[in-house]
Parts: sequence; C-alpha cells; structure tokens
Amino acid sequence: YVLQIAVQGDASELGWLIPTPALPDAPVLADKALFDTLGDLTGPMLISCSGGSGACATDKALEYRGEGGVTVWAEGKLDNLEYAVLSATDGSDLNDWLQTHDYPTNNAITLVVNNYIAAGWKFVALKVSQNALQGDQPTLGPVAIHIPYTGNPVFPVKMSSLSATASVSLVLYIAAEELMAPGNYDLVTINKEALREDADGNANYNELLKQAIDAQGGGFVVEYAGAEPGISFSAPLLQGKLTGKKLVRLHTDQAPSKYLYDVELEVRSDLVTPSYNCVPREGEEAGGCGNVAPAGNALPLLALLAIVAWLPRRR
Repeated sequence: YVLQIAVQGDASELGWLIPTPALPDAPVLADKALFDTLGDLTGPMLISCSGGSGACATDKALEYRGEGGVTVWAEGKLDNLEYAVLSATDGSDLNDWLQTHDYPTNNAITLVVNNYIAAGWKFVALKVSQNALQGDQPTLGPVAIHIPYTGNPVFPVKMSSLSATASVSLVLYIAAEELMAPGNYDLVTINKEALREDADGNANYNELLKQAIDAQGGGFVVEYAGAEPGISFSAPLLQGKLTGKKLVRLHTDQAPSKYLYDVELEVRSDLVTPSYNCVPREGEEAGGCGNVAPAGNALPLLALLAIVAWLPRRR
C-alpha cells in the first residue's frame, strides 16, 4: 500500500490507523511526486467548449477539484510522521494503547478493529510528530507499506466508516499484471451529458460523480484503465513495481456509512478509460467537440495506491 492524505484542519490532530492483512514491514516514505504524477497522467481532463453546440471555438483545460494485549513490532519516524506497527488481541486494548501513546482515537473504533483482529489482521498507526507542523498541512505522505501476503488482493476502507465528516473522498490506484476492480462495490457511470463549465471556468465533474454514487447507493467511478502510462519519477522501489503493469484509477465520494466493506479486488479485463464530450458553458448545449480522454489531476481526501504483486489463479 502507498498512502497519502490531504489534511483538512489542524494536522497535529490527525491520527491514522491502517489495517493490514498480514504483519507488514516497517513503513517508508515514498516519492512525494508520485500522486501528482499519477494524477496528471490518469485523471479526467475536461475540455471546455465555448460557442454553442456547433463547434469548439476555443478549448482550454478546466480545473478538476474535482501494552496490555498489544504487541509493538516496530516504531519510528518518517519525516513529520511517527509510526507504530501493531497487533492486538482485543480492540479495546488497542484503543487504550493508542490513547496512552497520544495517537488521536476514540472508543468508536473498537467494534471495527475487533473484526480485523478476529481475521488476524495487523495495524500501522500514524500520527504527526509533536511540534513538527504549524497549522494546516496540505498532504502527509506518501507512506509505502510492504505487506508479505499471498491471499486475495484486498484494500482496507472500513475504517473510513468512522469518519466524522459528511463525506469521504477517495482515489484508489491499482497496479497489477491485469486490470482489477472491486468485486464487492458497484462501478458507477456519471451523466456525461450534464457536464458544464461555470463562469469561472470550473467544471461540475465532482458534483456529478457524487450524485451518481449517491443514486447508486455507493460505489466507484472508473477514471482510467489501461497500461501504466509511462510514469517516471525518482523512486526506484516503486518505479520497478509500476513499470509494465496495468493501472486502474477509481474515484468515489460518499458518506462514511457507505464504506461497509474492504475493497476486494478481482480481475476485470473489460474495463476501459472513459472519454467525455466537450464540456459546454452553462446555458449552452453539449456536443460538437468530439471526445477527450482523461489526463487531469485532483486533490482527493485520500490518495492510495495498491500494488498487487500476486493474482488469484483464473478459474
């Protein structure tokens, strides 16, 4: 797993608990340009169309804003973060340990954590080092976590159900030998014909994405599916894991209560990168500009890359 979070509010209040299906190696920092690079190459690029439905008179890129009972396996610091690799026999013991060691937490996590403990999962806890940051911090990470694990590919999102926010936005990149997608969440399609550019040059893509997901009762929108698009950055470890792989980018923005299950991945060879008709200004009709393949960027609440090195045998 490679994880990055965009902080809203005071970063010193952040606590982050990541369940892992096996005992992970100690986390390391990943290249800070990773998700910017991935976003530039795979995010939806929406092109405005002024001049009505006849033709695109002018095109421009639009913004997309679119101790008791607990075993400590490793502890350390990563830049402005502190981490601990943990296992526990009971959720309340784990919660007590987190509170004792100044990891922001609350009693509501106990039930969710107990489900992971019963399944034999471990945990990586992260927090901002004391006095490491002043005020707001746009992003923390990326943090790379290697997990020696040979079970079915899974990515944990149930912890998001405990979020105190009204909605949790998540972008998930999956790099593997074949195209993969969740088998236990719906794949949702936005209403392309409703895409519009406002007077400030911003598109309503994120709004339509959320509407589509809410109407479906949850799920993910596929934003990219294909060969790894020639990623190049100064991170040899990740570069080797990404080069030559298939890459899928998924995006969701839904209420915390909709994160009922961890993402269970399965091979989906039918996935394709969506394309979008030219986006007219508000009050104008769509059409006349052809299709534009995604290639933009976003700043999600969470940006996550699951690198799947093992695939289940085809049946």
